[in-house]
Amino acid sequence: MMRLDHFIVHIDQDQTKLESLKDKIVPIGFPFNPTSGKGTKGFQVANIWIGDQYLELIWLKTKDGGGWRREWVEKYNRGLRGIFGLCLMTDQLDSLEKELRERGIAASAPERITFKMLFGLLRKSLPFRCVYTPPIPGTDLQIFFLEMDSQEKYEYMRKYFMKPNAEKNGITGIKEAVVRYQFSEAAWKYIRAIFPTLSGDERMATYDMGETKLHFVQSDEAGLKVELLAATTNEDLANKRFEIENVRVTSILIK
Repeated sequence: MMRLDHFIVHIDQDQTKLESLKDKIVPIGFPFNPTSGKGTKGFQVANIWIGDQYLELIWLKTKDGGGWRREWVEKYNRGLRGIFGLCLMTDQLDSLEKELRERGIAASAPERITFKMLFGLLRKSLPFRCVYTPPIPGTDLQIFFLEMDSQEKYEYMRKYFMKPNAEKNGITGIKEAVVRYQFSEAAWKYIRAIFPTLSGDERMATYDMGETKLHFVQSDEAGLKVELLAATTNEDLANKRFEIENVRVTSILIK
């Protein structure tokens, strides 16, 4: 099993902008509580939950990031904003890591996210492991893969933490992610090494996971842009959209 899971977006520490975003997206079916989400003294998260998927909006409160991923802290401190991580969920993380390495990808060993809380008195470990790949050549975007410790722990997170969720408004999940960029030949070679079953050509190629799809599109415009297509059964919410940094979310009607 493989599917889209979440998308990491670096933003500025600006509560006024977050409240303004809330005012824009709540009326179009995306409930949002910008004051909730995991965090430490060094970083803070605000999540936009869309069914099983979500946007993880991150800002740093200290230069060292307080437990945030080191290489992303360095990019954040250089002023880079927007999407940095695109995560796919799998149930075969260990074998996937081995396969990536066999295809020449310098994937990390499976690792667990841990960070200190309550002034360093407690250390929290999240109930999943991840394998990270280096950024796509010419971009800052990293593809990485996540495996939950168990289905029971996932269901617990789903029930108690993935709230408020757009699914209550009939927006059931992100079905497609479209990554647009002026990809080089080296970038296309790298993408195909990560996803050997990729179909299509070097204008648009698709990794089809059945439930969800990931598209890579050759752009005529400079800069990385990502569009997420969220399925909805609510006709009143179809064709609504919002943007945060270089990510756009568009709702599409599914009958």
